[in-house]
Amino acid sequence: SISYQLSLANKYFDYIQAELPSVQLRLPEYAHLQKKYPCTEMIEQCDVKSVKAAIIRIQNNSTAYKSMVKACRLAKQDWNWEVEEKNLIRLFKNIN
Repeated sequence: SISYQLSLANKYFDYIQAELPSVQLRLPEYAHLQKKYPCTEMIEQCDVKSVKAAIIRIQNNSTAYKSMVKACRLAKQDWNWEVEEKNLIRLFKNIN
């Protein structure tokens, strides 16, 4: 459904906060976030073969893994409640 296509799981941000690269289905919102902070290994379809292959790619490429961990460290500075709180307060102030 369109709701599924445009949603983001809380776990995605939990993994980033833990500096743990994850495997994500290439849905529009994840692909958009991946452009700024490449924290994940993206897959085209959600099946056992694709997930397994993505995990193996991460395991076998320590440079890519370290790069994703570094991206998580940067992303967690932007994608957290302290930053979002300021954005929400600013948004609510402008509603009047």
